Amino acid sequence: MKANIIYPVGKYAYKDLSRIPSDYLIKVRKQWKKNRPDIYEYIKENMELLLSLGDQPVNDTQLTFVCDKIHYASENMARDHLKKIRDKEQAHNKPIRVYECEKCNQWHLTSWSIDEFKLLNK
Repeated sequence: MKANIIYPVGKYAYKDLSRIPSDYLIKVRKQWKKNRPDIYEYIKENMELLLSLGDQPVNDTQLTFVCDKIHYASENMARDHLKKIRDKEQAHNKPIRVYECEKCNQWHLTSWSIDEFKLLNK
């Protein structure tokens, strides 16, 4: 299972936090306290594990999660990813729009139209 939080910038941009070397995450944790509290909290909650791994990425089965979906730092990042996958062939439902999650305050993709969502949540 992945961390489902996408790192937004630098040499690890667009990578899931679970794929980033632990020592790098420890080094950059403070810079995310205000701008990306989800990244900061992930690092804080997993600090003991991260410290034990050194330069290795986290084993995906040992993570603490905030939300079970892939996160995007901004609406623009989510829309950019949506544009990239729009023309790809896939067997399952393809995402058609982005939305801000009430649970984690991050952006996700969904294959549900707004009308379908409203109908389900009546």
